[in-house]
Amino acid sequence: MRRFWLQRDLVIFVIFCTGMCLCTIPCLAGYTYYSGGPDLFVSLGAGNELVPGTTVDLPLVLQNKGTITMESYNVYTLQPEYLPTTAKFATVQLVPGDAPVRVKSNPQIVGDIASGMVVPAEFIVEVPQDATAGRYTMQAIVTYRYVPRVEQEALGTVQYTFKDANISLPVPVVIRPVVILSVEDVFSTFLHAGGEGYVTFTIRNTGQDTGNRTS
Repeated sequence: MRRFWLQRDLVIFVIFCTGMCLCTIPCLAGYTYYSGGPDLFVSLGAGNELVPGTTVDLPLVLQNKGTITMESYNVYTLQPEYLPTTAKFATVQLVPGDAPVRVKSNPQIVGDIASGMVVPAEFIVEVPQDATAGRYTMQAIVTYRYVPRVEQEALGTVQYTFKDANISLPVPVVIRPVVILSVEDVFSTFLHAGGEGYVTFTIRNTGQDTGNRTS
């Protein structure tokens, strides 16, 4: 009789486990979608004023403000290895745009930029002596790859599809007006050894600012 009860309990246990499996599998099946993309911004890490006749370090700061949209059709989801908001293998190139300057630095590899990250990149910029003062817009060209959509199918399968992207971000700069003096028309009169005379010359301002109280 005891053996009969043990067999009965075993059969009930097996039936219970089978029912739980049948109930659980449909709940776990389905899809989870992660979508979105990087949202990149650029700013200057220092002042944006450039002086003619100088070579300066121009620090840029890249920031990613991307947000994720998730749609889940099951109760079991995997954390994706590559999020849609991450800009992967990012490279930054600074170009003059409409500014009369020369960028002396090569494009820089800054790596992966996840959402919320701030990444620096520094470039050397040469401003010619005769650069016209004014407001200009340089361009930061950012090249990267990202996953626009992550799809999880069934229990443990995640599909990634990478996409190449290339964006141009404005970098406003100001070339400051300065005074640029040059000496012209030099001549002398009554100069001789042991005596006194005069040296006459003309000073010209070729810059775009006014030199006040010059001496």
